[in-house]
Amino acid sequence: SAELCAMSLSLERDRPASECDPKYSAFGRAMATLRALAAAGVLEALRALPEFARVDEDKAAERELTRVQAQAKQRVQEEEHQAKFDEQRRRREDCKALRNLEVVRCRSGRPVRTGDCTNSRMHSADFCTYRHSELQELPPHCLHFSKGNCRNGDGCWFNHLRCVCGSCDR
Repeated sequence: SAELCAMSLSLERDRPASECDPKYSAFGRAMATLRALAAAGVLEALRALPEFARVDEDKAAERELTRVQAQAKQRVQEEEHQAKFDEQRRRREDCKALRNLEVVRCRSGRPVRTGDCTNSRMHSADFCTYRHSELQELPPHCLHFSKGNCRNGDGCWFNHLRCVCGSCDR
């Protein structure tokens, strides 16, 4: 039986460490049997055990290294994801701050007469060039500012909002 374990371990020694689970693989079961036979005092098992114990230790070290590398990779991915999330949140906060500044700028302007928006699709009222009944704090978006050439600047009666976060619905 010790010779059978040694033969099985010789065949399994070239397998990758990830396939040599100590509990469930043929290598793991043969190592457990070889150790039990060596503990029982079987001479062939005592002779074969040191060689295969080194192989088993090498495979265990390789499995541990793989596990540590996978954890490090996962940690880096989580940090990158968190950094992207934080950047996106910061940009949204910047957009909100710009909107609040634009509300203050447009408050002193006179009421602008434009038609009511009839767009039934989901879109942002802040960037629509028509009046929205639910949006009382901002006038419609400046058509010329959207094209990049509003000559009235801060004196314009329409809103000059810019999206810096990339997630505002236009």
